[in-house]
Amino acid sequence: MKNRIEKRVAKVIENADTLDKRAYLTIDCDGVVKRKEMNFSIPLMVFCENDEIFERVLKEESNKIERIKEKKIERLSNVPVDKLKENFMKLVIKGELEFSKKYGKELALKDKEEF
Repeated sequence: MKNRIEKRVAKVIENADTLDKRAYLTIDCDGVVKRKEMNFSIPLMVFCENDEIFERVLKEESNKIERIKEKKIERLSNVPVDKLKENFMKLVIKGELEFSKKYGKELALKDKEEF
């Protein structure tokens, strides 16, 4: 039994980032604080006898939304518009989309018509 519990705890820890049960309070736009109810199914499912129920509850409680922290796109405020447009087009054609973001953002901020 101890081995089964250790395996299940490991599986719950492995899926911890998708369980999304970290926030216990929410604040709406009016400043009203609402307390979330604690979900006891996550800690209790470790001690469940049936493996099928464990897998089903783990799947139901998981939120598979991809969580990516977006990086800030830097500004290129000292580059003229014609140079921005030229470099932006070069990078897009080469397929260097990661580098072209800076040029595209700056071009859109400086001259929306050209972008």
